Amino acid sequence: MNSGRTFGTQAAGKTASYFSCLLMLWPWGLVIVAWGILLLASLSSHLSALDHDYLLRESHLPWVLALVILLGSWQLMTAAMMLPSALLTLPALIPFDQQSKRVWGKQTGFIVAYAAAWTVFALLAFLGDSLIHLLVSRWFWLYTHSWLIGTITLSVAGIFQMSPFKRRCLKMCSGFSSIYLSTLQEGSGTAWRLGARYGQLCIGSCWVLMLVIFGTGGRSMMWMVALTVIVISEKSMPRYQHIRYVTGIALLLLAIGMILYYRSF
Repeated sequence: MNSGRTFGTQAAGKTASYFSCLLMLWPWGLVIVAWGILLLASLSSHLSALDHDYLLRESHLPWVLALVILLGSWQLMTAAMMLPSALLTLPALIPFDQQSKRVWGKQTGFIVAYAAAWTVFALLAFLGDSLIHLLVSRWFWLYTHSWLIGTITLSVAGIFQMSPFKRRCLKMCSGFSSIYLSTLQEGSGTAWRLGARYGQLCIGSCWVLMLVIFGTGGRSMMWMVALTVIVISEKSMPRYQHIRYVTGIALLLLAIGMILYYRSF
C-alpha cells in the first residue's frame, strides 16, 4: 500500500512539474513562432506586409485593407521583438504555484493587453505615415528631399535614447513586477490592466526604436535582431545606462551619415 501511495505521489509530482513547464514555456512558443514566420518571410522576400511604404504606394490596396494587413503583421513584430522582455517580467507577476486555469487566464490576459497597447501605437504610426505620404505628394521640395524624413526619425530616436524620460520609463519597466505584484491577486481582469499598463511603459521607453523599424519598412532582419537585443538589454540591465547612450549616439551618427551622403549629390 505504501509503495502504491509513493508511486501515486511521484506521478502527481511529475504531472504538476509538467504543467508548470507548460505554463512557463508556452508564451515563449509565441516568440519562437513569430521569429520563424519572420525568417521564412525574409528568406522568401515576403516581408512587404510589414512595409508601410509598399502598402501605401505600391500595393494599390484600399487604405483600410492596407491598415488591416499592417496591424495584423505588426502582431508578429510585437511577439518577436517586444514580447521577450515582457515575458522576463511575467513569472514574477504570475507565480506558477497557482491553479493552472487561473494562471493560463492571467498569462493570456496580460499578453493580449500588452499586444493591444502596441497595436494602438502601430495604428497611430500608420496614420502619421499616411499624412506624411500625403504631404510628400503635394510638396515638391519635400518630395525631392524625402531622405530628410529618415534623418529626422534617426535624430529624434538618438536624442530620446539619452533623455530623462527614457530613463524613468526604463526604471519603471524594470521594477514593474515589484511595484504591481500585490495587485495581481484578483482575477484575470487585473492581468489585463497590468498588461496594458506594462505595454504603455514599454511604448514610453521603446517607441523610438520601434519607429525606426517602422521607418525601415520592417524589411531588415538585421535591424530587428539588433533592436530586440537592445530592448532586452535595456530592460534586464537597467543599471547599465551606457547601453542606451551608446545606442543613442549610434543613431545620431547614422543620421549625420545620411545627411553627409545625400548632401554630396
